[in-house]
Amino acid sequence: MSTTVKTGRAWLAAIVTTLVVVVLLAGCGLAWEWLVDQDVSALGDPESLLGTYVYGPLAPVGSPGIIGDRSFEDSIIQLGGGLVPVVILVFLFTWIAGRAARAGSALTVLLGAWLGTVLGTALGGVAAAQVFIWRSDLPSDSLGLQQIRFERLQSGLYWGACAGLLVGLVAVLVWVTTKKRVDAPLDDGDAPMTDLGAVDPAPVEAASDTAFFPPPGKHERPAEPPATAAQPVAAPPSPPVPPFTDETVRAPQPPRDL
Repeated sequence: MSTTVKTGRAWLAAIVTTLVVVVLLAGCGLAWEWLVDQDVSALGDPESLLGTYVYGPLAPVGSPGIIGDRSFEDSIIQLGGGLVPVVILVFLFTWIAGRAARAGSALTVLLGAWLGTVLGTALGGVAAAQVFIWRSDLPSDSLGLQQIRFERLQSGLYWGACAGLLVGLVAVLVWVTTKKRVDAPLDDGDAPMTDLGAVDPAPVEAASDTAFFPPPGKHERPAEPPATAAQPVAAPPSPPVPPFTDETVRAPQPPRDL
């Protein structure tokens, strides 16, 4: 299949995958705000497995600031700053994986989308933490700033590793579905394109060798032009036969020798 068709499948899968990641991050951030507003005891408790592995890394790039008492402007700016590397890396890795899947392997697309999600959310968490530090006007030598960045980095890696599998499956589904639509049969009025790579060169080479270099002992004379049929020649006219009369019958006959 031509490169143009594969490129079209790749960027379409990359766009859909990136949108899915953005929606998942925003939804998880909204769920985290609801948990904070409900004052869930497991949230922030290091001894709770649910709080450590589920609630803690639920919003690695921030929350939209819709639920609760947090400032909507600060929350949206922090969330937007964290989504910038997510969008760039998820789109880039998914697009490259779609381009690299020349043989039609969906595993390449799955791994590309998963890896882009892991790296994107990790860097997005660090970027969101940095935006939070800038918006809070905290001095650069304040204690705990590196801890904030490291915790967001860990949350991003964990969230991307878990949710990246679902994102990869979505990317594969879009990639395969687009492949079926592109490979659909053409209409009667469209002329199908021949894939030159699928033509077996062996018969062509054999025909070329036979035409220019015939094998020894099999030289043949050039065919002569077919002979034209001879035209019939008219016979010369015969002399007129005298009419049969009584004088012809009574004509004297020469004597016979005994």
